[in-house]
Amino acid sequence: MLFAKRKLLNGKSTLDGAGEAGSFACLSARFTLEFNTGPVSYAVALMQAECHMRLILQADAAFKNVITSVGSEPLLAEAASELFNQSLANPVHHLAYHPGLSSVDRGRPGEMVAALIVMRARDACLEASAMERRWVSVGDFMQALLPPSAFETLQSSLPTFWREGELKTFEETFREYAVWFNHIIRVGTGEMMEAEHLWKFITRGAMIVCPVNYGGVDIVLPVCVTKGNLSRDTVTAILIQVKTSDLFQCDIHNFCFDEMDPSLLVFSEGQSPRPIIRVVFALGSHEAGILFRSLLPRDSGSEDDDSDDMDTDNNNCPGDITSFDIWCAGLSPNTFKDIGGDLAAYKVLLDRSLRSHVSEALDLTDDPILSDKTKAARANARRNMLAMNFLLG
Repeated sequence: MLFAKRKLLNGKSTLDGAGEAGSFACLSARFTLEFNTGPVSYAVALMQAECHMRLILQADAAFKNVITSVGSEPLLAEAASELFNQSLANPVHHLAYHPGLSSVDRGRPGEMVAALIVMRARDACLEASAMERRWVSVGDFMQALLPPSAFETLQSSLPTFWREGELKTFEETFREYAVWFNHIIRVGTGEMMEAEHLWKFITRGAMIVCPVNYGGVDIVLPVCVTKGNLSRDTVTAILIQVKTSDLFQCDIHNFCFDEMDPSLLVFSEGQSPRPIIRVVFALGSHEAGILFRSLLPRDSGSEDDDSDDMDTDNNNCPGDITSFDIWCAGLSPNTFKDIGGDLAAYKVLLDRSLRSHVSEALDLTDDPILSDKTKAARANARRNMLAMNFLLG
């Protein structure tokens, strides 16, 4: 582990004093940061490749066109996590206010923020655990992700949909399930989230960032049974969809969950599907809150109850899958437990992910020399060149 830390930090063994490039290397090892095109981003990427374990995938003879990326290295990701913990540094704050953030491709709107929220919940589980292990139970992970009151409600809740014989509380359903990830892998095809391949990501300790617009899923957390052999038959998933539009507030839109169909995305025909968790992060909501889709009270019924007492409009009756559907509205400590004092940093990242590089150029945010008056004058001149695009700016 010490060797891995020194490789990440170009000879240093602590993040303190490692400089901006060292913290960037740690963030890249965990969050697979990709860089924009342009000379500044190009220089940052080459420095990361030369000194901080970034991979060069392709280069021409003159080294003018270079493609770099980050490999899936669980040991480096674990070393990066330890470096942040040892220095008491916060990865959210580091990334939000890092001078090189303008060089980073922020991906789809909200994707980076959601990944940070998920990873911080995972880290909080391990920090709170006295056991020396890398995996965490699904229950502990959800407890670290959600506020206490919402987690208590979830623990006693019944599924939105269920298969015959699987009408059990969340706590009972996922008692023997766990997750293990410490970094991100971006996949090029949606087929990689199928159970046939899903178990392989657990062997690498990775969560999945999906291709754009594939089945309504943005992030997949592979889940497995803690007892028995790891295989296609012992895995399931937590499927996460990220919404940043303010059209999605603190009220459930059923179609968002329906898009994430595990019978099409995860489980193959003829396979017995395991229980699944579907979560929507409605980060653009002005109101914070946790909603459970078609939540049935614990004492409202059992598998022997008459179907008229159930929500048949939402097919809330025995069917093909068992699913717990959770709507997380707002970027707030009242929605995500671990945000706490990092709310401002999260909002900076969300704002940057929603804005194009054209918007940043119009605001001249990266030029510390110009006065506010000069910035405003230049911004207005640039807006005048883009008719109708920035009338509200």
